[in-house]
Amino acid sequence: MHNFLINNKSVGPFGKIAEIDELQIGDIIQLSFDGNIFGHSLLVVEKEGNDLDKIYIATHTFDTYGKRVSSYQYSKLRTIHIEGARVW
Repeated sequence: MHNFLINNKSVGPFGKIAEIDELQIGDIIQLSFDGNIFGHSLLVVEKEGNDLDKIYIATHTFDTYGKRVSSYQYSKLRTIHIEGARVW
């Protein structure tokens, strides 16, 4: 997902690597539990501030909605801001 969104120059959604303070509802947070592979993607559904305790996500792995990012235990985190989508 990361490579597609960051490198997509064709039809569909595209995004950029973002800082926590740039995140908006609909953006993506990816977690790495082993420090190497980012295998878990979370959708931002609510944001009350730039602290991970105030960013709420949805994910389908365990049908979660409104969970705080800070409730996860992970090694690394990266964020993707969705800039738009192209249609032709």
